[in-house]
Amino acid sequence: MVGVKVLALISSGDKEKVVVGLRWAFNAKTRGWVDDVKVFLFGPSEDLVAKRDEEVTTIVKMLADAGVEVVACRGYAERRGISRELENALEAEAAGRLDFVGPLIAKLIAEGYHVVSF
Repeated sequence: MVGVKVLALISSGDKEKVVVGLRWAFNAKTRGWVDDVKVFLFGPSEDLVAKRDEEVTTIVKMLADAGVEVVACRGYAERRGISRELENALEAEAAGRLDFVGPLIAKLIAEGYHVVSF
C-alpha cells in the first residue's frame, strides 16, 4: 500500500487488548498491509512490559526484530515509578526505548501517520 503509515497507540491495561494491538502491528508490518508501522506503548500497557509479561514481551521482541520502532512513554513510566523496570525490559530484549511520546505523536500525525489505538 503506497504511502500508508500507521502509529499503533497501545494504551489499554487489558492484556488481551494489548496483545491484539501488538499482533495487529506485527501483521501489518510483516504482511505488507501498510508501508510503515510504529508502536507506542502509552499508559497502562507499559505496566505489562515492565512486569515482563511473557506473551507481551515476546510480541514486542518480534516487532523489534521485524524492524518496527517500539517506544514507551517515559512520562507515564516516571509517574508510575516503573521507568527503570520498563527500560531494563526493553533493553534486555533489544526491543524498544523510552521517550516522551506526546511530541512524537504530534510529529507523526503531521507526517501523515494514521493513529490506530488499542
